[in-house]
Amino acid sequence: MPTPELTDKEHLFCVEYAVNDNATKSYQRVYKGSYNTARTEGARLLAKPCIRQRIDEIRKDRNERLKIDKDDILRKLKILSEYNASDFYDEDGRLKPLSELDPDLRYCIEGMDVSEKITGEEGDGISRLMKIKLPRKKDALEALGRHLQLFNDKPKEPDGDIAEAARIFAEAMARTQTSADNG
Repeated sequence: MPTPELTDKEHLFCVEYAVNDNATKSYQRVYKGSYNTARTEGARLLAKPCIRQRIDEIRKDRNERLKIDKDDILRKLKILSEYNASDFYDEDGRLKPLSELDPDLRYCIEGMDVSEKITGEEGDGISRLMKIKLPRKKDALEALGRHLQLFNDKPKEPDGDIAEAARIFAEAMARTQTSADNG
């Protein structure tokens, strides 16, 4: 809902920016300007305190609705960066049933290849898990490292918004999915 200080288009810019963190793209989607105009005008809009305030409000409302916070995202990244692949197997080297895995370990599983064997007259199915796909720890560690400012990337505002952590997490998961599909 637009506020008295913002036009309808400025409000739409705020909504777009709250989602994608890219002022140029947000400006282009709302105002339909050229790339150069969008780059300049998007930055100009972001410099306005009422715009920044509205973006923060939109993000806060969204995070409360979704019941997510910075700690939740960081905890998930920590889990992804610390799993031990041997915890998925029993003493005989067979994959454990999902019911025997800790919920945090189950969270780490990106995909499963299952083979099914049907036996018996009544068609009782017996499924056996043959292979699991796990995320690359490196991606989660890089996301955590960027959050903790361990690298010489762009400076990050202290106590930055959850959207940044969520964006990093989404990028890491997308890269992991791509590498799993190619590997």
